[in-house]
Amino acid sequence: GVGVRSVFRHFKDMETLYLELVAHSEQLTARLSTPLVETADLQATLDQLVDERIHVYDNVMPFQIAAQAHQHESANLSLHGEHFAARQRATLLDALPRHLLKDKAVVEALNLALSFDTWRRLRREQRLSRPAARRVVVLTCSALLQDAAATSGTAPRRNRPRP
Repeated sequence: GVGVRSVFRHFKDMETLYLELVAHSEQLTARLSTPLVETADLQATLDQLVDERIHVYDNVMPFQIAAQAHQHESANLSLHGEHFAARQRATLLDALPRHLLKDKAVVEALNLALSFDTWRRLRREQRLSRPAARRVVVLTCSALLQDAAATSGTAPRRNRPRP
């Protein structure tokens, strides 16, 4: 068998290969567009969002890494990268309550914390297990939500444990 990375070294018609990569990746990431189960509990919504992304990200990781490595060679891969990022953002914006959408810094921080790139770094570079990486993402998002609640005056601020 030929691995995902070695494929790129052996084929001449790379754009056709890139289009196949995009199609396969789009199929794997389609689940990101599925609406979450509506709940009034923001933490439950966050848990759903994290779990959906973890499932997608772990399945699409080798394809996304290959696509990112070759984006500079293909307009199709570049467009796919933009579409993937936009889909991640749209899903987040749909899941957040209106009052949080007004806090641009929190929205951007949550977008970063829940991104494929963050997940890839936790799993690949930092070599965290799936449960450990999930915990990092959930802790990060929970801290952001807690801070947003404290600064908006909607909830008391809990003391954060010291490292």
